[in-house]
Amino acid sequence: MLFELPVLPGRPPSAPAAGSAPKRTYWKAFEDLAQTPDAGGRLSHEFAAGEIANDPVLGFSTVTRRSFLTAMGASFALAVVGCQRPEEKIVPYVQQPENVVDGLPNYYATVMTLGRRAYGVLVKSREGRPIKVDGNPDHPLTLGGSNVWLQASVLNLYDPERLGRARIKDKVVSAAAFDKQVVAALQSAGRSGKAIRILMPAHPSPTLRKLTDQFTARVPNAKVVTYEPLDSGAESGVHRAAFGGEYQLSPRFDRAEVILSVESDFLMTEADDLRSVRQFGDARRLRKSSDRMSRLYVAEGASTLTGLNADHRIRVRPSQQPMFLRAVLSALDGAAGSGAFAAEADAIARDMGARPSLVVVGRHLPAVVHALALQINAKIGAYGNTIEAHPLVGANDGLPGLAALATEMNAGQVGAIILAGGNPVYAAPGGLRFAEALAKVPTRIRLAEHDD
Repeated sequence: MLFELPVLPGRPPSAPAAGSAPKRTYWKAFEDLAQTPDAGGRLSHEFAAGEIANDPVLGFSTVTRRSFLTAMGASFALAVVGCQRPEEKIVPYVQQPENVVDGLPNYYATVMTLGRRAYGVLVKSREGRPIKVDGNPDHPLTLGGSNVWLQASVLNLYDPERLGRARIKDKVVSAAAFDKQVVAALQSAGRSGKAIRILMPAHPSPTLRKLTDQFTARVPNAKVVTYEPLDSGAESGVHRAAFGGEYQLSPRFDRAEVILSVESDFLMTEADDLRSVRQFGDARRLRKSSDRMSRLYVAEGASTLTGLNADHRIRVRPSQQPMFLRAVLSALDGAAGSGAFAAEADAIARDMGARPSLVVVGRHLPAVVHALALQINAKIGAYGNTIEAHPLVGANDGLPGLAALATEMNAGQVGAIILAGGNPVYAAPGGLRFAEALAKVPTRIRLAEHDD
């Protein structure tokens, strides 16, 4: 930076020529300003050249400012060239596929299953490559919404660890050779009199159910066992005892004005019914002055996204949740409150008695919590109003069925097993020692996307 040189004591300014503007002098350093004896020497050596004797890398013997910048520029250019991707040639279509226009995406309506639910989705595809999965606005379960499972499913298509070829004992074989050996192994197991089992996750697909029925009808001593780790055995057991069958209870948040959530993160980790999330958001949005916003009570031990959106959040330990729900049930019956949660239970009961309400609880909670929630919902008239019940499609043998299969395998009664999807070695409870039982089956056939 240059500064105008002021008039110093003992240094009169130069007299300007007649009729000309006054001449200004500038300084670069404080030494120049003070006119110290070594100021001139420092200025003359500011960009002095250093001596380097025949440097083989730089290619010259004297390093000047120009030669240094030249060497640095060449190094940067070499680094850029070395980091470039290899050249790839883009080959155009020889025969343009039908309904494919370069640069314009196509959208396909399909269904993605997760557990015993089927989500209607729209898949965005470019030149035959799916790149985005979103909810189908016309599907009643998604209404255009999406969750983390749907969004991440497209990454599965481009996973380099996907199994691309059939294998027999880690040896890649053709599909025909694989089918031939599988048929021979199943016939051998049938002749030996041992059982043939198909273990697969619970699913809502009628086509897959028809295929398994045909398989068990033609193959002797064959049976299908379903195990879905995402389903709660406690919840299913309570519903089966109360309704005489397995039902999926869908809360109608658009009809409920008072909601009590007990350890149920229905906005994040348990957001299976995307319609419920959309309905909850709509019920909390006021469009005109006459609208009433729903009120959310959350009783939980750990912080969740649902708890962060609550109007009233009550800290309840998992061991205290049955006590808390019993207090709410007693308050609804008009009994005088007592205990640790008496005040909260009375306030919730008064609110529920005045407006349409519902209670939702976490799937992972024990059967006693689900049973108490069922009693409260029945007392406040939630079923058929703020809760809809739909029969669950597809059987789920659950943990009892998986345990029975492990017992058969340990006893040597299973000659062949087909693992059709899922990862039971990982998902089964550790007490079953499922991997050890599986190793006792002579023929193990795995149908999967990854070598897990």
